[in-house]
Amino acid sequence: PGDVSFGITDLPHEQRRSTALWNGQRDGHVLVLGAARSGKSTALAVIARGGILVPDDVAAAWDAIEALEKTSDATIGIDDLDSLLSRFPSEYRDTFVERLSRLLRDGPGRGLSFVLAAQRLTADVNPLAGLVPSRLMLRHSSKADFVLAGGDGVCFDGTLPQGGGVWRGDRVQVASDPSQVRWAVAGEDAEPDTALPWAIVTSRVASLGARLSAAGFTVQHLEQLGAGPGEAELRAGVVLLGDTEQWQSRWGLLPTLRTTAEIMFDGCTIADYRALTRSRQLPPPLTGMPGTVWLERESGAIRARLTLETT
Repeated sequence: PGDVSFGITDLPHEQRRSTALWNGQRDGHVLVLGAARSGKSTALAVIARGGILVPDDVAAAWDAIEALEKTSDATIGIDDLDSLLSRFPSEYRDTFVERLSRLLRDGPGRGLSFVLAAQRLTADVNPLAGLVPSRLMLRHSSKADFVLAGGDGVCFDGTLPQGGGVWRGDRVQVASDPSQVRWAVAGEDAEPDTALPWAIVTSRVASLGARLSAAGFTVQHLEQLGAGPGEAELRAGVVLLGDTEQWQSRWGLLPTLRTTAEIMFDGCTIADYRALTRSRQLPPPLTGMPGTVWLERESGAIRARLTLETT
């Protein structure tokens, strides 16, 4: 029970061939390593079929790993792990690796098995590889690369076709027709509550203010207000707009708005967010799509990202 057949193993010492099997409970997590066009993605899909494939987008991968912390009894695949980690902003990479490390260590107790694929063991992948007991070694560009990736030099063969490799010391050919793998459900963008006023910290006060006004919002610039906005000024359809320095000059205003307004951070750095909120929380990475902002909800916690549509 739990065996996944993923190819054919050549056993010349027994003068026969056998089915290549992987069992997450017996063999632990597996790392697929190989050069470009060696068949890594196909091998991962074959082994992890019926499981969850973590998206290769930074923001979606962040959401997926966060969701997996509450998941049990599943096989999870992460393709091109070295490439994914290299694209994470430095502020997020260590936290992502820490979360994934925790899942690799503690996941088996909840029935979680990981299938990881990478082209090389980078400095970011190495500590994760140490938590993965099984390896499927596909074709590498050189014997030196093969050995550095943990392979036995005796088993190196630079002429292997796609999907050809070494599994438990024996030559294996991975199946080339994987079943469909379902994608992990990434955190969806939130919808701003139009029944509440909005308070936006932004690095582009003029341009965003003009776009919001053109979209029918009543824009109030923070620098033009007196001691503070009155209740009549803060109503649905009103946007209170200011940059980081302007909001800092009104220290204490943002916390008072948390129960009465949607608070957003547009074009702000993590340092800006932390300076204004006095929070060490790491907000989720943004998608890179124009208009994507952080939305602060639930007693000051960043709970979602949203795309601020103003056209």
